[in-house]
Amino acid sequence: MPVPVQLDQHFWAARLHALGVAPRPLRYRHLDAERLSSALAETVRNPTVRVRAREIAAALAEEDGPRQVLSAIERLG
Repeated sequence: MPVPVQLDQHFWAARLHALGVAPRPLRYRHLDAERLSSALAETVRNPTVRVRAREIAAALAEEDGPRQVLSAIERLG
């Protein structure tokens, strides 16, 4: 449940929403128990969120992040 407060949190909260794995970010200034519980319930009950999260998890599991980092470092050397 994204509740960005400062710095790059706003970017990442918007990114999660754009990817379909989180609702619109909640504004910290307007955060209260009712808004938070409503957003959590909506997210948990939304099957699309679950599907997107599984799709993204599968794609990330196929990536070889360390190899890509090592290749980038070797190109710098």
